[in-house]
Amino acid sequence: EQTRSPGYAHELLHSLGQLLEGYCGRRRLTSKDARQDSPWGSLFKELLSEVSQGADALLSSPATVAQKLWTSYLTLQVSPEDESKELSFIINAVLREDDPELLVPVCV
Repeated sequence: EQTRSPGYAHELLHSLGQLLEGYCGRRRLTSKDARQDSPWGSLFKELLSEVSQGADALLSSPATVAQKLWTSYLTLQVSPEDESKELSFIINAVLREDDPELLVPVCV
């Protein structure tokens, strides 16, 4: 299956949401409290806030947004016993695992 490059930042962010949701779903990571965001939802909101800083941030090229995401220090707390995971770790894990459903959002 071929994946085309995103023309706009929001397309990249949509794929980011799919990636985080799928990664957490495969690992059965959920919030203990139904009133809280899911772990992936919390990280997604934080990343969105980070890349949205600046007047024209979301009008930036998808490559610029991708660079900001890749270099972000924000993390997903997998469990209290485990280390938290940066987005770059999550992307590399998905590539190593070669899961077809998660590869599509990574390839965007």
